[in-house]
Amino acid sequence: MRSPPRRDGYSLIELLVVIGILAVLLALTTSAVQRVRNSVRAVERASWHEQRQLGTTERRTLPLKVLFIGNSYTTTNDLPGTLAALVKASGLQPDIIADQHCVGGHTLQQHWEEGLALKKIQSDDWDFVVLQEQSQTALPAYGQQEKFFPFSKEFVREIKVRQGIPLFYMTWKRPDTPFPAEGWIDSYVQITKLTHSEVAPAGIAYERAKLAIPGWNPYADSGGHPTPAGTYLTACVFYCQLFDRDPVGLPPLSIPPAEATILQNCAREAVKDGQRRTRLVLLR
Repeated sequence: MRSPPRRDGYSLIELLVVIGILAVLLALTTSAVQRVRNSVRAVERASWHEQRQLGTTERRTLPLKVLFIGNSYTTTNDLPGTLAALVKASGLQPDIIADQHCVGGHTLQQHWEEGLALKKIQSDDWDFVVLQEQSQTALPAYGQQEKFFPFSKEFVREIKVRQGIPLFYMTWKRPDTPFPAEGWIDSYVQITKLTHSEVAPAGIAYERAKLAIPGWNPYADSGGHPTPAGTYLTACVFYCQLFDRDPVGLPPLSIPPAEATILQNCAREAVKDGQRRTRLVLLR
């Protein structure tokens, strides 16, 4: 019997079959690795959130994802961008991913009824969703009970369903509105406690800074839009609250270094005050 003839190579079809098999194996391996990574991330995120709810902050490797819902008080001087610049310049790990859905003059009621903010919340696994009410609506005389509180609760429910943390952006006294600063402060403290959320007490920091720096003016106009220094102070407040880190020593960015140091101290003490008022203790 004759032996089969020797072959010097593979046919094109055979090579294509081998390549196809290897491609399938690579795809399956890549998919399996990605599933493992996603599982590890989900476990880390769940553990971090659980500890945060208990009043402690675990160190984490995943970037902190933060979504801002608000209006021109958030977009003026780009608060999310200023916060991200502080985090980057500080070398802090984990990094931050900051995004926003803001419309000038909008109330939370308008955001809710339009539905775009809710779609943005549902588009990713945000660690924090910042809720900033229109600068007068937080007051009782301008719709606190009819607008601010009810629609805050709607947003909080949806944020928590997605295992996110609602973070209220406490704004400050407007120069053109005849009410003391405590009106804004008390309103945000109330809604934070009612919804078991967190608060970034920029309004408290503003009042501290006015006392610490004689003649300090954080307002760019009568409507209370912030100057760059006001936005820097607010970004320090968010840095402190989000990361449970002392902002003292952060880069001054475009603020004079001596002024920046005072504002950093004001931010730290405001966050401590806000946590005491809302019964959440992170900073020791």
